[in-house]
Amino acid sequence: MNNSDLTKGRLQKEWEKTEATLSGYHIHIYSAATPSNMEAAKKIAKELHILFPNDTDTGSLIGVVGPHSKENIAMDMTKEGFAKITAWLQLNDTQSLSILIHPETNNVIKDHLESAIWIGNPTPFNESFFERVRKASLKLSF
Repeated sequence: MNNSDLTKGRLQKEWEKTEATLSGYHIHIYSAATPSNMEAAKKIAKELHILFPNDTDTGSLIGVVGPHSKENIAMDMTKEGFAKITAWLQLNDTQSLSILIHPETNNVIKDHLESAIWIGNPTPFNESFFERVRKASLKLSF
């Protein structure tokens, strides 16, 4: 066995451990506070579910909650659907909406702030949410 085989084996084990933490992805389609933008967000969510029914749910409207500072449509996406759905969002007219795609790994800070993908202009997060999570994590680690 040569060094590249040892490295590949180590990397494969690390990837399998990391992949096991990934349950799927979330898509958040943000809209400006206008009815036409919300209708555009709803239309995109509907189209995603029509095109990829096995890889998305129908989505639900969520308000200003958790890290999200604006109303948005939240959708679940499977791991298997990630590449094709992300490509569809990147290559189709998303009406200049802000779209966030982030993994679901039970690490809310990393998922949203380090591992996220934005299509369109990013929407600012509610930073106080992350501060509360950091403080709670510190309390749990003692």
